[in-house]
Amino acid sequence: MSSHHIVKEQQEPALIVDFFQDLDLELLGQLLEWAPTVIANQESAQWLSERNIHVDVVLGVGDHHGIKQDGLTFLRGNSASFKEIALNYLVEKGYQAVNILSQELPIDLFHRFTSLINLVFINGERKVFAIKSGFKKWKPAGEVIHILANETLFQTKGLKKEGHQQYQTTKDGFFEIHFQTAHLLIAENL
Repeated sequence: MSSHHIVKEQQEPALIVDFFQDLDLELLGQLLEWAPTVIANQESAQWLSERNIHVDVVLGVGDHHGIKQDGLTFLRGNSASFKEIALNYLVEKGYQAVNILSQELPIDLFHRFTSLINLVFINGERKVFAIKSGFKKWKPAGEVIHILANETLFQTKGLKKEGHQQYQTTKDGFFEIHFQTAHLLIAENL
């Protein structure tokens, strides 16, 4: 019996690349490991193409601008942001999850899209994602977790407050977060 995995299209999280300056290439390699659908703006697509990284979808006007790859799909821009256009495209195509490399964390996009697609924003220093109440995760003692909400909106177990929106795990094991809203954003250091 073969140990190879068969990955169906759209099963792995797509990757939206909105920035590349100071991008950790090891992190990028991990995100590209299972050959996700890659969506980039023109500048990021050119940077990726120069490093022989395949781009599937480019937001632009349909001109290759130095991107030497076959099979590119071009999305036209409008008044919406690049990330919003890319997220609408992925939702329309039935994707379940996406990793977004971006310096900016648009909270409004989380609130608008989190019920439609699992979002993980990565800015080079942290990864930010939405959770549902009752979230549990195992971490070693002393790990930093950022809970991006007013502290009156949630309760925690296994975490102690260290500063504004910053918590630390109290021991090796599971921590928990409970709240009444539909979702909450947390961040972990990379």
